[in-house]
Amino acid sequence: MSRNVSLYLLFACFLLSAAPLIAAKSRVHHTGGYGAIAWHPPSGSYGYAVDRANARLASEQALSQCAHTACEVVLDLHHNCGALATNQHHDHTATGATPQEAQTRALRLCGNHCRLVVWACTH
Repeated sequence: MSRNVSLYLLFACFLLSAAPLIAAKSRVHHTGGYGAIAWHPPSGSYGYAVDRANARLASEQALSQCAHTACEVVLDLHHNCGALATNQHHDHTATGATPQEAQTRALRLCGNHCRLVVWACTH
């Protein structure tokens, strides 16, 4: 057998033996892709969660980060981005494929004199 063929077979055997390890590693690092934004307008308190295993865990984390006991989840996320914008009269949320898209949509829905409060993205 030529040297090139031997090296090729050795490399192929290595790749085949490493494939389960590569697949297992990717599963370990995969996260749920659920997120949430919680908000309490009178106090301006907010919380968010990203890449939780499910929607319930995302909501719980967002609420626990929010500094007011009356915070409510105002936006659920799943493999996307979300943003919250507010002015003195209205709060608006929006989603998008990118942070910029979500922020632009939320600000556009909110109208004049709005400010971005928070944004978050899940994977």
